[in-house]
Amino acid sequence: MKVLQAYRILLVIFLPLTNATSIAIPKYAQEGCNDMCGNVRIPYPFGIGSSCSVNKWYTIDCNSSTPYLSALNLEVVGVDLENQTISVNMQKLSACSQTTKSVDLASSPFLYSKSHNKFVVEGCGNGVILGDHGSVLTGCSTTCSNHTTTNTAVTIYTNNTCFGINCCETTIPHYLNSYSMFLTGLGRLDGDRACGSAFLVDKNSYDEIRKSVQGARVMEVVTVVMKGHMTLMAYLTNGTSLVVIPIQLEMMVMAQ
Repeated sequence: MKVLQAYRILLVIFLPLTNATSIAIPKYAQEGCNDMCGNVRIPYPFGIGSSCSVNKWYTIDCNSSTPYLSALNLEVVGVDLENQTISVNMQKLSACSQTTKSVDLASSPFLYSKSHNKFVVEGCGNGVILGDHGSVLTGCSTTCSNHTTTNTAVTIYTNNTCFGINCCETTIPHYLNSYSMFLTGLGRLDGDRACGSAFLVDKNSYDEIRKSVQGARVMEVVTVVMKGHMTLMAYLTNGTSLVVIPIQLEMMVMAQ
């Protein structure tokens, strides 16, 4: 007669440090590594130099006290391990110089954070984001104000609204890591350097700029928040110790 026997085994699961774990998240660099570049703290798994990061994607170059994400050549303005985000500066797509721009993070462990970023078009026209296969992912349209001034670029930032007149905004899709951005029918605004533009931007920083005195200055660079996801393979690449969470499972085995 065949007998079912239950065996209790210990399954050890290695997990990265995420919001799902209750284990304290380290706030500083590895031992022997500098954790500051200028005014920006660089916590592990990021690191200043390849020997201090978990792998090439998390390597930071500290150039004249300014941190750059080495693999993507993006200036870093902040790292938040608890939210698994890294804030970087990116150039806007400006109609003064071009009407298309492609961004590809597909080979990296980063995504554009839907909860932190939005898509903004400034000027008079249309802006869209296309996916890898040419499908429209998001976009919005603007119209020119009937009360334009000789410096509409200033008006864009000081009216504190972005609902279709000289400026529009919309959400971005989940899991966005590569896209092409297009500007169509976007006319040049009045005023010096006042070209229409489109960009992804951190919601909080953009809204604050629009409300501040600095809003009168035409921004060429905006802050974008990228979401990082550490994988088991990423940790093993550097032979780093992982968080170990034991889970007990029961396995039913058929005995003869």
